[in-house]
Amino acid sequence: MANGWGPTDGEWTAYMGSGVVISQPTVHVIQAGEVYSLTFDAKETAGGHILLGELYADFGAERVVLASALSSSL
Repeated sequence: MANGWGPTDGEWTAYMGSGVVISQPTVHVIQAGEVYSLTFDAKETAGGHILLGELYADFGAERVVLASALSSSL
């Protein structure tokens, strides 16, 4: 975390290394016909230019990816 360094929104900038995972578990049950939109406020700084977004569901001990998007042009 750094104050400044060109934040895209607000005053703070966070840096993530390779393989970092950020998740937001909820108790929401996905229903047929629902539409979801994943948005990210991100930019490339020091060579980190690939972002993978995934929507997944946990079935017991198994994580099943329901949708994914890969961006390599931040």
